[in-house]
Amino acid sequence: MRMCPSIIVAIAAASCATAQEQTYLVAASDSIQRYSLEGDYLGDLVASNGDLTSASQMVLSPDKSTLFVGTFQTASNVSMFNAATGKYLGNLDDGGPLQAPSVISYTHEGNLLVSDFTGGRVYEYDIKTNERLGSFFRGGALINPHEVLRVASGYLVSDYGQNRVLRYDLDGHFDEVVLSSPADGIARPLDMIMSDDGSLLYVSNNASGLITVYDTETFDRVQTFGQRQLTFPEGLAWAPDGTLVVANAGGGTVLRFDVDSGELLDTFEQLPGVTRGSTDVLIIPAPAVASGAIILPIAFRRRR
Repeated sequence: MRMCPSIIVAIAAASCATAQEQTYLVAASDSIQRYSLEGDYLGDLVASNGDLTSASQMVLSPDKSTLFVGTFQTASNVSMFNAATGKYLGNLDDGGPLQAPSVISYTHEGNLLVSDFTGGRVYEYDIKTNERLGSFFRGGALINPHEVLRVASGYLVSDYGQNRVLRYDLDGHFDEVVLSSPADGIARPLDMIMSDDGSLLYVSNNASGLITVYDTETFDRVQTFGQRQLTFPEGLAWAPDGTLVVANAGGGTVLRFDVDSGELLDTFEQLPGVTRGSTDVLIIPAPAVASGAIILPIAFRRRR
């Protein structure tokens, strides 16, 4: 059964020149907290018991001025905040159809996509006006859509409720089911991430506690790791050194793996000050991923 709120981690790389200018934002259940790159708590961007409830995933607007936060469970919208001051700017779609928005992403054209986990749809919004443009994906009925991953030919969508990963074209039309349970190892898929060269797809399987890896040409499974190390894994992100960071919702921890060997390298615990059930981490300002970047410390304490 899915643990909510989920833990989803997004980690961006930075060059040596910009690393000192950045801070972490950590989404807790009802607050957005600031941390230095060394993991020191710097106060709240959005204070608890205020304008945020049941935070899910965060994403910055393209100009980095607005922070969008999906609000899972009791609230049913995407809350907007000034990314610099934390001022509440209202909701994305008051009175709209969102029931439990989980993941926020972007179309190839730059519009906002909101995965409505409970509502079974992914909605598109004009990033300039915040106007809802309608459901983005058509065909291949979704039950619990979560991750929407842009690929060259269109999009991959994980459907937790159907144990499937579906492929859609650039216009949002259903193409085919590329992965399904049980033969493919899919077991309540949540997050997905691609290798740098696009040849491999990594999927976190919430039910089995495994990360499964697939060849993106054939969608044959080529690797599985995390056995007896992960409990309800969710968010996936690349560390700047090419290792894979996994948000382990069941353990309340973050784990880092060597993807070539599948070896567990580190386990991190949440720092004091992080509300239990933190759901996302990102760097402000969020830079483009750069090769050869230094390893940035994440806002978690290593378990000894």
